[in-house]
Amino acid sequence: MVGLNIGSGGRWPMKRWRLDGFTWLAKRLKKGKNRYGILLYGGPEERELMPALAKKLKGACIPTGTENTLRQFASLVGLADVMVTGDTLALHVAVALGKRVVAYFGPTSDAEIDLYGRGEKVLPSSPCQCYYQNQCIQKVSCMDNLEEKDMLAAVERQLKQVGD
Repeated sequence: MVGLNIGSGGRWPMKRWRLDGFTWLAKRLKKGKNRYGILLYGGPEERELMPALAKKLKGACIPTGTENTLRQFASLVGLADVMVTGDTLALHVAVALGKRVVAYFGPTSDAEIDLYGRGEKVLPSSPCQCYYQNQCIQKVSCMDNLEEKDMLAAVERQLKQVGD
């Protein structure tokens, strides 16, 4: 099972990756030779985004809900073998649970996060110019420069590590 955390929390909306990126990634994971299960994660801010993404994926994923308590959320994160997430609560919960993680970064520093040998970091092709800002002032956000193929390759590498 691959968990896709589409959330970023209310304080840092620019940490969120593009929905079309998540859509592309989920479709590739479902079409691959292994056809992985997909779980969608998010919080209250994703109340509208999660059903929209699930509808785009036409039954290829299972939404885990957006109104979970912290304990429920942690239990649901425990269902994923690999968690794809930004610098969010899901990242920290997944690492604490010993899950494999693909962590993407943009407006926060990847150097401040340790994955404890349980995953890898994906960085945008161009560096962020708006570190720790709530809004991006660039024409093209660094999060728009996260490459789908890099995310897929990282997920596939982490799936090979499951069980190690």
